[in-house]
Amino acid sequence: MLTILVLCSQGENSRKMNFNIITRVVCFPVTVVGIGITIVIVTILSLSSLAFAEDIINNAITADESFDELMIKLVEKHLKQVDDSSSVYVVLDDEPLLYLLYFQINPAVRNTLLMNYVIKRATFLLADNDSTSMFIENTNIKIRHVVAVYSSINNVKPSGLKNLFNHSWNSRANFLLWILENSIEEEQEQELPPNQKDKKIEGIMTDFWALDCLNVVLMINQNSSFAAFTYDPFTINKGSVVSIDPMEPFFTDKTKNLREYPIAVSMYQAKPISVNLSNFTSLIGARGVDVEAMRYISTSINFSVVLKSAFISLSGYSYNLPDGTVIGPIGDIISNRSEILGNPQIVNTVLDRDLEFLRPFGRSLMMIAVPTSSYMPGVLRLFRTVDHDLTMSMLGAYVVLMLCLLIIKKRNPLLETARIVIQQQCHEISNRVSERIFMMSWIIWAFILASAGQVHLMKALTDPPFYPNINTLDELVKSDLTVILDPIVYRSLNHSEQSLNRKLIEKAEQGTNFDSCLIRLSISERVACVTEKSIIRYQVFSLNRKIGKKKISTKKKAHIVKSPVSTFWKTLVVRKGFPFLDKFDKAYQNIVEFGLIFKWTHDIGKVFKPKTNYFGPLNLIHFEGIFIIFGVGISLAIGAFIGEIVVSYIKYKMI
Repeated sequence: MLTILVLCSQGENSRKMNFNIITRVVCFPVTVVGIGITIVIVTILSLSSLAFAEDIINNAITADESFDELMIKLVEKHLKQVDDSSSVYVVLDDEPLLYLLYFQINPAVRNTLLMNYVIKRATFLLADNDSTSMFIENTNIKIRHVVAVYSSINNVKPSGLKNLFNHSWNSRANFLLWILENSIEEEQEQELPPNQKDKKIEGIMTDFWALDCLNVVLMINQNSSFAAFTYDPFTINKGSVVSIDPMEPFFTDKTKNLREYPIAVSMYQAKPISVNLSNFTSLIGARGVDVEAMRYISTSINFSVVLKSAFISLSGYSYNLPDGTVIGPIGDIISNRSEILGNPQIVNTVLDRDLEFLRPFGRSLMMIAVPTSSYMPGVLRLFRTVDHDLTMSMLGAYVVLMLCLLIIKKRNPLLETARIVIQQQCHEISNRVSERIFMMSWIIWAFILASAGQVHLMKALTDPPFYPNINTLDELVKSDLTVILDPIVYRSLNHSEQSLNRKLIEKAEQGTNFDSCLIRLSISERVACVTEKSIIRYQVFSLNRKIGKKKISTKKKAHIVKSPVSTFWKTLVVRKGFPFLDKFDKAYQNIVEFGLIFKWTHDIGKVFKPKTNYFGPLNLIHFEGIFIIFGVGISLAIGAFIGEIVVSYIKYKMI
C-alpha cells in the first residue's frame, strides 16, 4: 500500500512507468501464488480420486486366487470340446471402465479370461463396431465356436449377435456366454421378484432357440464361482432351462432323443411306392426308398413327422413365388410350409436359394423322354439292316463276274451270274482246271454271302416294325422335337460352351412341370420331356403299359434317350438354419452305408429293365414285306402272261 500511494502522487508521464512497476512488483507475486494454490488443490483432489479409485479396484480384485484358477480350468475344459482345426470367435461387451467399476467387475478377470483363450487357440477378438461388421460382411466363413463376454446379463442380445456375424452366422455353432458381473445390484434385487433373474435367463435361452441355436451355455459369475445354464427345447409341452455342473462337458448331444418333437416334412407322390410301410402308412404315395429313409431317421432320433403333401405327383408339383418365379417342391420350404423336403432334389436347384441341404449322397442323371419312332413299311424292314457300302461292293463284284463270263464266252452271262449268286450253281463248266477253280471260288463266296444275308434278313424281320428311335443327343438335335427343359438344366446348358449343348438350347423351352409335358407327348405333340432318371423311368413305363395288352405291333408312346442331358448330385433340402442338419446328415450316411438305397435302386432297376417293343416267336406278321414282294412279283408274272397271250393272239390273226 505504501508503494502504491507513492506512485500515485507522481505525474502523468511517470504513471505509465509506475503502472509497469506495479504490474511487476504486485501482480506477478499474486499470480504466482494463485497458480501455486491451484496446483495444490488439483493435486489434492487428484490424489483423493486416485485413492478412491484404487480403493474400489482393490476391493474388486479377488483376494482368493482360486477364482482365477477356476476360470482357467473352465476355459481349458471348453477348449477340449473345440476341434483342433477350429478357431474361437470371442465377442467383447464394449463397456467403459466406470461401468465395470459400478458393477464391481475386475478388468483383470476379463484379461485372465481372454488371455487363456488367446494363448491356447487361434482366436478372433470381435466387438460390435463398424470395423468388425465390415470384416464379417466380407467373409463367408461359418462360425463354429463363439465365446461372448458380457459385463451384465442385461447386455445379452441374441439378435444383435446374429447381426454382428451376418453371413458367417451359423445357428449350429457352440455358444458360450460369460456373464462377469458378480450379482445384480442390491437395490435392484430388492425391487425385482426373486425369480426375475431366472426369467431373464429363460428369455435369453428362448431367444436363442428362436434363432435355431441349440448349443448355448450361460456361465454366470456368482460369488467368486460360476453357475452354468443351458436350454432343452424337447421337454414335455415346452422347453426348459437346465442347470448343469460347470465341471461337466458344456455341449452335449441334445438331438439323441427329440421326444416326439414335431418336424414338418413335405413329401409328394413319386412311384414306385413302398409295400411294407408298417406304422408309416401316411406316406404311402411317396417313393419307397424315400419313405423308408425318412422312417429310419424319425425313429433313430425320435421325432414325429408332420406330413405336408398334396394330391399331385412330385414331378407335377410347382410353387409360384411372389415375384412370379415358378419353382418346384422346394417352394414349401421357402414359404415356411415345411422344414425338410423328403423327396431328394438335385443340388443345383437350391444353390441360388436361401436354403441348406444335406451332404449329397447320390449321383443321378437328367434323362429325356421322346416320342417313339413312326411305323416302318414291311418292304423297308427287309432292307434296314443292309449296309450300303457292302451292298455297293457286292454289286460291283457281280458286274466283274458277269464281264468275266462274257470274256470266256459263256452263254447268257447275265442269267449265269444270277444262278451263281442266288442258287450257287453253274450249268456249263469246261474241262480247263483254271475255269473250274474260278467258278468254284465264286460259288463258295456267293454261298457265304447268301448265308450272312439270310441272318440279317431274319433280324430285320423280327426287329420292332418301327424306324430307329432317337438314342443320342446328336439325333435329338437333328430331329424336329421341341425340348422342354427345367429352368435349372436350361441355365446350366445355356452357360455351356459345347456346340452340342448350344444346339440343344436353340430348340429348347423352359418348363417346370414334367407331367404336363408327358401329357403333350402322349397326344402326339412333337416335344421331348426332361426330368430325373428315377422319375422318368417309371413315368414312361406307366405310359407304355397302358397299351401293353394290345396287339404286338402296337406303337408305344414314349422312349427314353440313352444319352443323358447332364449329371448331378442329389440330396435332401432343409430350411436355412435347420438345427438338426448334422444329425440328418449322419443318419442318411448310415442309410447309404447300410446299402438300403443301392439295393432299392438295383431291385427297381430290374423291374424297369428296358424290353423290346416287339417280341414273340417268328410268325406270319414278320413276313409282311416278303408277302408284298411276292404279291408284286406274281402280279407282274400274271401281267406278262396275259401280255404274251394277247401278243400271240394278235400274231395269229395277222397270219
